[in-house]
Amino acid sequence: MEETLKPLFRHFDRIRDGVRGGAAVLTPNRRLSRAVRASLHDALRKQGGASISPSVLPLRQYWIEAWRHAVVRGVVPPARLIDSYGQRLLWQKAIEADAEGQFSLLSSSRAAALAQEAAERLRLWRLPLDAARRREFGLTEDGAAFLRWHDAVAAMLKDRGLLVPELALEALLSAADRPMAPLILLETDDIPPLYAALIGASHPVTRVQLFEQDAAAVEAVVAFDSELDELTAAARWARQQVMRDPQGRYAVVLTDMEGHRRSFERLLRREFNCLTSDYGSLPVNFSTGFKLAEVPLVRDALGALSLGRTEVSVEDSIAVLQSRFLKLGARNADLCERASDELRALGREHVPRTLARQSLEIALGDAPESPLTSLASLEGNARLLSRRRLPSAWTEPFAAILRIWGWPEGRTLDSLEFQQVQQWQSALDGFAGLDGALGELDYDEAISALRRWLTEQVFQPQTVDSAVQVLGPLETTGLSFDGLWVTGLSADQWPASPRPNPYLPHALQRHHRMPHADAAWEWNWSQQRWKHWLGQSKTVEASFQRSLDGSERLPSPLLEPRKQVVDGETAAVDARWARQRAQLPFESVDAGVAPLRDGERAKASVGAYALESQAACPFRAFASERLRASPSGDVVMGLSPPERGSMLHRALQALYEPTSLGGDGAVPPRLTGLDTALDAAEAVISAPRRYLLGVAAMELERKRLHSVLREWIAFEAEHSQSLEIVATESERSGELSGLSLRLRLDRVDRDREGRLLVVDYKSGAGEATKRWFDEGRLRPQLPLYALLEPAAAGVATASLKVGEMRLRGVGDQGLHPQLEASDEWAQTVLGEENGSLEALRSFWRQQLEQLAADFAQGEASVAPAYDACTYCQRFELCRLAEELA
Repeated sequence: MEETLKPLFRHFDRIRDGVRGGAAVLTPNRRLSRAVRASLHDALRKQGGASISPSVLPLRQYWIEAWRHAVVRGVVPPARLIDSYGQRLLWQKAIEADAEGQFSLLSSSRAAALAQEAAERLRLWRLPLDAARRREFGLTEDGAAFLRWHDAVAAMLKDRGLLVPELALEALLSAADRPMAPLILLETDDIPPLYAALIGASHPVTRVQLFEQDAAAVEAVVAFDSELDELTAAARWARQQVMRDPQGRYAVVLTDMEGHRRSFERLLRREFNCLTSDYGSLPVNFSTGFKLAEVPLVRDALGALSLGRTEVSVEDSIAVLQSRFLKLGARNADLCERASDELRALGREHVPRTLARQSLEIALGDAPESPLTSLASLEGNARLLSRRRLPSAWTEPFAAILRIWGWPEGRTLDSLEFQQVQQWQSALDGFAGLDGALGELDYDEAISALRRWLTEQVFQPQTVDSAVQVLGPLETTGLSFDGLWVTGLSADQWPASPRPNPYLPHALQRHHRMPHADAAWEWNWSQQRWKHWLGQSKTVEASFQRSLDGSERLPSPLLEPRKQVVDGETAAVDARWARQRAQLPFESVDAGVAPLRDGERAKASVGAYALESQAACPFRAFASERLRASPSGDVVMGLSPPERGSMLHRALQALYEPTSLGGDGAVPPRLTGLDTALDAAEAVISAPRRYLLGVAAMELERKRLHSVLREWIAFEAEHSQSLEIVATESERSGELSGLSLRLRLDRVDRDREGRLLVVDYKSGAGEATKRWFDEGRLRPQLPLYALLEPAAAGVATASLKVGEMRLRGVGDQGLHPQLEASDEWAQTVLGEENGSLEALRSFWRQQLEQLAADFAQGEASVAPAYDACTYCQRFELCRLAEELA
């Protein structure tokens, strides 16, 4: 298909003679250079001129190459050029070191970018900062600050022996002996005066206008209700054009390329059915790529390198755990997920290196070849990581660390990933070239600088030439299309609002017609761009969004004579997808019922929470147990309620271990064992979490827990003298309606008659006993304990709340003074006199078997209730919020 596509550059006849004569072709941008080069090679090959290799370069690149040749020939003095990014770093240093202290900024990096742009424009427009111009700058605070920064940057450039490209070209322009190669200039846009002077001093120069005389006609402007509708229509148009003429050339212009690029690619993939196995076959080229630091392979490399920093990003640590490009020993998905949860639970964006690695060790387990072991050995080499060094000297330590992590050795890489590895190597070479701009850095500074550098690098995949181009407004220059769709042509966007540089006097910018200086410049530029599109394409489609945030929008006034505005279609499901859906063997199920399959039933083993959720709201049980959809925890100051509950349970377990009780096992006053119990409770909280909480927070919780335990011990001494503890944290399992159950009993006591009492700890007020007999909203936890501990003569919840210590439950007569009599409940519920807990088990079994059967059958209806919804927070799934809106 690539060989049959029409050329993007269709004006070979205008430059044929000059190219055959050895002339170099100068273009305004790289995309046009590539298109011209491809068209020329194809045309010359067809005409028997394959031996000719024309030079086709953008203006800036051509003249910098000419300067380098002049240096080699000794025509101009040698110097080290500094690129735009290196200049920006120097500007940022100058801004941050500004000694006058009268200029405050929210972002020094943004100010540096604007100041560096201002300085570059002064040089491109050949406007030196002489005394008169300095007085003009000094009239405003911004201008005065710019002069201070400019002088500081000039001093740094001189001290480091660096030269900016524009001054190098001025030196080339002043050279007496310059090579006079013939040039072909493809004229499209305004050329800055410096480049115009270089062209004017060259000869011979052939100027070629690229735009056709006959302009395409725009029948109507299409208005859409939403951004999605507009982009969907453009994507559908692109597919239809390719289906109609696969050899044609088509383009979609996104006036907001940065904001719409990702969403438009997704829509194109949907239209061309390239979302799954055919992901690499999308017949579209994008003029913009992605930041190199954000592509997964490079992101994971940065994450591995960042683990050597003093403070580590939690996001980087989780990326390392989940990466398929790094070696993590005998990786276990469950352990990696647990380690990720540990990191998220820390509640910090950055954590100390030691804490991050402790979480990683959870995922590594007992792997004998842990990268952390080798990394610790590497970091122990003081000569390698501890001293400051230039960026070029850091590249080898970076490579050594990535070798330890196995990045990406031994991995099967696809074409895009292989390209990313190559660009990573090129980016490291570029980073090594920042020695003059950055100076010596420690490890933390080097990683930060590398990340910023990689953020500046754009990963543009090398793909085969395609029928559809997605371009920004400038990137269409000089290209020819069979069809063009331009989005975003509303009056408030096209022409755009002026964006003059804040560090240059506005009068200066307007006088010299600098980019974005005023509304007149924006109008003229947009008008010329529209004329170019009409001259470059056989057909042009124009569209805009009719409203934004409730405000009506009009089409751009540049679309004169006023075109008819027609309504675009609302985005809907593609008919092809509907047909495909009808042909696929989908199993039809009730939306509210999703039964456990045989394989799931064999593996399923649930706790009391599953049946408690099923009783409260079937959908909550389905979402939490079947979908594993757990809401993100709230960010809290200090310990969270679940952490406090875990500490309380562990303290009680340590306090009442049957093996540690003295005498006949009866509960003694345990005040002497409190310190041991509190130490055990603290150990429940991981070391990283304790570190982040701080000593003061843990001490406060220890004091609170000490008070709770002292009061509980006093309560036990008064009410439970006749009981002994026979088990703590005891496992139980069973089956109801074919559903496997697993439970943990907090404590089991035994009286002198051998009767058992099951106790469940609650850190709050507990629940009313009557909830265990509510057929509509049964609370199943304690009834389940009664079923799975057949010898139990009573079940109770122990409320451990300061000032409200109590036991609530039901049991046989004389088992515990605070228990309600089970025979009274048997009479109330079953109508039986002289009943016992055993008599109640038949009622509970019937209720619980129904709940278990409902869960196994996948009963997942939404049954909202205050107590069920308060702590659920899964409204996005059950859509309850939409129902209540």
